[in-house]
Amino acid sequence: MRAKSIRFGQSIFADTFSRIAKSQADLHITTEIIRWARLIPRGQFTTYGSIAAHINIVPRRVAGVLPKLSDAEAAELYPGIGC
Repeated sequence: MRAKSIRFGQSIFADTFSRIAKSQADLHITTEIIRWARLIPRGQFTTYGSIAAHINIVPRRVAGVLPKLSDAEAAELYPGIGC
């Protein structure tokens, strides 16, 4: 069963959701990971473990989502940082 894409504002992350999410639970976790990653202020950093702690998942799940972002998605999530 393939998860349906959801609207994440007017972003381009719908493609990521359909590529990464295999179920509704994965879709929810992927959405939360990207939401928390967007909250990191420019010039600051955090760890996969820190994001995972807020969502109550293991850091490996965060590490499985963020590197799979396309270049365009990464540029939207991390503006001004070369990929």
